[in-house]
Amino acid sequence: MGKPKEDGHAHNFLWETLKRKFERGYYKLRNGNGTSDILVSVIIPVYNAGNYLRQCLDSVIGQTLREIEIICVNDGSTDDSLCILEEYARKDDRIVVVSKENENAGAGSARNLGISLAKGEYLSILDADDFFDKNLLAETVNSAQKHDADVVLFNSYIYDHVKKTVTTADFAVNKSVLPEKSVFSRADFAERIFQCTIGAAWCLLLRRDFVERHCLRFQAVHHADDFLFTYSVLALAQRITFVDKKLLYYRINNEHSQTVKKSAHYQSAFAAPFELKNFLIRNWLYYELKRSFINKALAYTLWYLNTADNWRYFSDFYVALKNTYFELLDIEDKPPDYFYDIAWYSQYREICRRTPEKYLFWRLYGL
Repeated sequence: MGKPKEDGHAHNFLWETLKRKFERGYYKLRNGNGTSDILVSVIIPVYNAGNYLRQCLDSVIGQTLREIEIICVNDGSTDDSLCILEEYARKDDRIVVVSKENENAGAGSARNLGISLAKGEYLSILDADDFFDKNLLAETVNSAQKHDADVVLFNSYIYDHVKKTVTTADFAVNKSVLPEKSVFSRADFAERIFQCTIGAAWCLLLRRDFVERHCLRFQAVHHADDFLFTYSVLALAQRITFVDKKLLYYRINNEHSQTVKKSAHYQSAFAAPFELKNFLIRNWLYYELKRSFINKALAYTLWYLNTADNWRYFSDFYVALKNTYFELLDIEDKPPDYFYDIAWYSQYREICRRTPEKYLFWRLYGL
């Protein structure tokens, strides 16, 4: 095969990187028994992450598990992210840099490209502003192999970017709703399955052939792109296990985070659970998981509404929830005891009877 046609700096850099790795024997794509030599493909979508990227990359290349590839998808960054990625790729042959020039299509699209390029037995999804504990991949791969798991769940720390402090938080995975067994599936906790995690892909290790077999991909949206993916994974996986350790550092107070900018994409807060509902229906899982889904949909949409930082987005989303979204998500006409958290139900009832202005007054003063 000849050298691909050159069409820009990023394309040339990718080609030179791949050629150098091939010449050094890095890509032993198949060994004697027909399996990949790469245990984990770490996929990192990157958009204007220059302030955090070195810490992120250092945490991955410093993993105690060495048999990995690191696929960094630059999604049209305008800062020095691409230069940093190229610098690290020159130093570590396990790093592959792919650049989507001038696109900024969102982390979901970048993650999907990374999955399509992955060759590892397992997949790990990492945001460019977060970073790994040095044993994350070793711990989770060991658990996946021991239990023949499709999915490994684990917990995280919170890293405050402003205060430079680390705090303990078990918010990524809710252990209290997990079945008391080493390997489980939706059948073991159908009414609570979507309450076991916040829906972030970075608290999962995934068997790649499981993801490919079910054609699982992220939504190509600018926020909440991992909601559909993560909960689809949990709904379909036959073998899930949990490593009861905090293995990732989740960065907060990061002004460039997509979470900070979520108000501008409030439609995603409806699109994500609505697409999950459709996915469950197509796979004949909706009625089995309906109560868990409705509780998750209500909690997620109300969290999104209550944390909005822009009045126009807040009021538009409020009206859409009241007039359309609650009905489409099957939240309407359920008795109070159908809901796991009475506070969410109370807020839902107040939205149904109040204007946006009066709802805020009720939230602030209880009147």
